[in-house]
Amino acid sequence: MNDLVARPMLPLSRPRSIWRILRPRQLLHAWRVRRRYREDLRRLADLGPYLLHDIGLTKQQVAEEVCKPFWQP
Repeated sequence: MNDLVARPMLPLSRPRSIWRILRPRQLLHAWRVRRRYREDLRRLADLGPYLLHDIGLTKQQVAEEVCKPFWQP
């Protein structure tokens, strides 16, 4: 009788091996984005302080951000 009771279906999930691949890819993507962002900030700072002012940052804030390694958020 217990076999006849309808059980709610669980949502399909990805196998663990897929997650092991996706997480490193997402991490690498985040690192690339951070590196590019910091390179762009450095270029803006080199071009002129008025550009930093336009985006609401100071030279000190840019210097702190640019000095961070790519793996630090």
